[in-house]
Amino acid sequence: MLNVTLRAATQDDSEFVFLVKKAALGKYVEQTWGWDESFQRQFHDDDYEPSRTQIIVESGQDVGWMVVAKTDTEFQLQEIYLQPEHQSRGIGSHLIRRLSAEAQRQMKPVRLTVLKVNQRARELYERLGFEIVGETNTHYVMSTRDATTR
Repeated sequence: MLNVTLRAATQDDSEFVFLVKKAALGKYVEQTWGWDESFQRQFHDDDYEPSRTQIIVESGQDVGWMVVAKTDTEFQLQEIYLQPEHQSRGIGSHLIRRLSAEAQRQMKPVRLTVLKVNQRARELYERLGFEIVGETNTHYVMSTRDATTR
C-alpha cells in the first residue's frame, strides 16, 4: 500500500525541485534541444513558484513534485516529476488517478503536454486514460475526456 501525500513547496525546496526535474526529464530535454545547464538554471530560477508547487512525499520522504492548475473548464497537469529511483512504483499513477477522479467529479478533463521523445511517459498517460488531442513540433497534447463527453 502506497503512503503518498502532497505538501506545499517552499522556497527552500527550489534546489530539490530543480534536481528532480533534471534527473527525471534531463535526457529528454537533451534529445530535444540539448542540455544547457546555465539556461536550465536560469529558466528554473525565473519559473519556480513555490505557491503553485506541491512536493510529493512517500512514506515521509520527498520523492518528487507536481504542479496542477485548475480552471473553469479543465485541470492542467502542468508538471509531475519523480526521482528516477521512485519511478515505476505506482506513485505517479496514484496521483494522476486521484487528480483524474477529482476532475471527473467536476465534469472536467485533465490536460497535459508530454515531450514526443518521452515515450515512456506518453505510454503511462495512455494507460491512465489520456489520448493525444494535438501536438506541437516537440510535444503531444493529451487529455482525458470529461464526463459530459462520455
